[in-house]
Amino acid sequence: MDSEWYKKFSEQYHIDMDIIINTIRQIPICGFFKDTELIFRVANNMDPYVKKEYRNNIEGLKDSDVLDDEETIKMFEKEDKYILQTGANKRYIHKINIDSTIKYMDIFKKPIYNLNNEIIGLVCIIHDTTKSVEENIWIQEQLKLMSDITRIDKILLNIQKDISLIQDILRIFAEYCNSGRAYFIEFTDECRVKNTYEYCTEPSLSKKEHLFDIDMRNFPYWLEQFFEEKHIFIEDIETISEVMPFEYEYLKGQNIKSLYAVPIVVEDASTSKKKLVAFLGVDNPLLKKQSSFFIDRLAFSLSLAYSNYKEYNEILKMNKYDLSTNLLNRNEYIRFVNSYEPKKRLACVYIDVNGLHDYNNKYGHLMGDDLLKKVANALLDSFQGASIFRIGGDEFIVFCENDSKKNVLSYINEFHSKTEEYGIYVSSGLTYATGKDIDIHKMIKTADASMLENKRKFYCNLTDIEDKSKLISKE
Repeated sequence: MDSEWYKKFSEQYHIDMDIIINTIRQIPICGFFKDTELIFRVANNMDPYVKKEYRNNIEGLKDSDVLDDEETIKMFEKEDKYILQTGANKRYIHKINIDSTIKYMDIFKKPIYNLNNEIIGLVCIIHDTTKSVEENIWIQEQLKLMSDITRIDKILLNIQKDISLIQDILRIFAEYCNSGRAYFIEFTDECRVKNTYEYCTEPSLSKKEHLFDIDMRNFPYWLEQFFEEKHIFIEDIETISEVMPFEYEYLKGQNIKSLYAVPIVVEDASTSKKKLVAFLGVDNPLLKKQSSFFIDRLAFSLSLAYSNYKEYNEILKMNKYDLSTNLLNRNEYIRFVNSYEPKKRLACVYIDVNGLHDYNNKYGHLMGDDLLKKVANALLDSFQGASIFRIGGDEFIVFCENDSKKNVLSYINEFHSKTEEYGIYVSSGLTYATGKDIDIHKMIKTADASMLENKRKFYCNLTDIEDKSKLISKE
């Protein structure tokens, strides 16, 4: 200690400095006394918190001399001046970076008065709470981890009915990794992908529209890792600039500095083999110690949910669509008719393929199925936006809601033209109704009767054997 300062200070303020010195020296933890100029005059056990070159020797110096952390220096100066001006006590937990090591300090400061009740400086006691704070942070992170996993599991329970809920999972994933963008990219075949779902904290971070139909063969390392069910973690893309120049330029062009990606693999129900269907990724993440566990858990759960979604929707499709033609099936037709609520206008078109029985006998049912697919495609092309059903072997019904009769007639003519291009001949019947009292059941019967009459006329016009042989052409 500076003996001259000690003597001058004691005489000026009429205070026994030995009391302050002995008190601070006897404290088993860190402590110091600063004068009103914020100069350290007495210090004890302060070595863990100051620059190496000033350890054991900070008396006569200021915070700006012995500390590296500029923010801490400014904060301490502001706090100390406030204490000296107001006489208030202060206690708080402060995080400080010392020699690239993060420490947490429990700091208590209070002013020191002389006999005239004048503030002559302040004393401070510091307790290193790094271990307890880190333990508390770890506990909080574990609680947050379990909370996020629980939230994700709840979402996954419903994802088989609504795959768009992946968007909510991506939001949780991005928040957990402190990232501005998380994404779910699906494989459309073995090598091509599209960015199906994406979560961004800001619209400017979105890359979805640029990641459509990407050929992953340009990213061989990614494909290799994903097929082996391995994660990809690029902590700094600069490290791949020479070994993976194409990937480097691609990522750099999207302002990606680091990323984490994990494959989504499911079991193919038809082959019982594992199949790579997608990958989950996050850009520029700030990962935690337990991040790999969280991401592993997320990828595993999402793989199961995605597989369930595909199976569930395949079952729904089988229940809703005709497997041969991909048109709505008879079950959906019955639901539509029974639940129909009259609109302003409704058209019902009843369709039957001419000569299908003879065609099946001559060429076989596989060829007959192919013919029905052509009819279905012609219906889909001609009656866009309508409800189209296959209700029997060669019978179809189309409902056009809120469309004009003129338009519906043009759709029918277009449909007939398309089928005749295939060498297929069909008979159709139309009923059209308007108003609130539309009777859909009566309309179906009328359209059916009209179709049968047109079918009778069609066959009556086939006068010779040659015409009948051209009833349905194999070509």
